[in-house]
Amino acid sequence: MSEDSEFLTQITTREKEVRNLVTGGKWVDAMKKALENPPINAKNKETKKKSADVVAVVLTNIKETDISKVVDSLDHDELDVLMKYIYRVLETGEYESKTIFKWHEKVLEKGGMGSIVRVLTERKTLSLTPIRVIKKMRLLFPSEGCGEDTEYSEKD
Repeated sequence: MSEDSEFLTQITTREKEVRNLVTGGKWVDAMKKALENPPINAKNKETKKKSADVVAVVLTNIKETDISKVVDSLDHDELDVLMKYIYRVLETGEYESKTIFKWHEKVLEKGGMGSIVRVLTERKTLSLTPIRVIKKMRLLFPSEGCGEDTEYSEKD
């Protein structure tokens, strides 16, 4: 069995558990379960996408008033993994970005800029390229100063 096959099996099992926890309103447990064993070493992009979709179930189902409680329950390693997933979910464009940016704000408050720096400089990631996310943020929020005076190339 290949490593990606093992990841897919784990992700499928994890997805069922996460959905049950979300249905039961157990937000902290759902997030911690969703963040378990991210497929950073997976070679198949669909494996990473499926794992991000499991995290997105939690991100998009929690009420805004409960986000801080969930973020406060995470340690710094979990915050970094969550930030990776946040960028991955933003990159897909499949989910409501306003909701995802609320999560980004809360993770940044607790994890600090170091979390963003670690995610953007990490070689093994869950997203295609962090630069694509930055470019998308510049398109979504041109007046927010998301690196408007910095030029990025695809090789960055």
